[in-house]
Amino acid sequence: MQTTPKVNISIFDIILKKREIKIDFFKENKDKFGYFFKFQVLDRKILVCTHPEGIKHILVDNNKNYNKSFAYDIIKL
Repeated sequence: MQTTPKVNISIFDIILKKREIKIDFFKENKDKFGYFFKFQVLDRKILVCTHPEGIKHILVDNNKNYNKSFAYDIIKL
């Protein structure tokens, strides 16, 4: 089984940087590690999926099988 790459980022980077820089974080790590990577902010472990079929699988087809963060409440409709 392949392990998911872990990205190092600080809470200060997440809070203080501009929105465009935050989006670049995801773009750059997708280019570097592929469609899946993870990072941790304080005690939260975050797994990122950037592949369209993977996103559909998680958010539409099997949404009951995945725990989502509070941020999901904003986009779920």
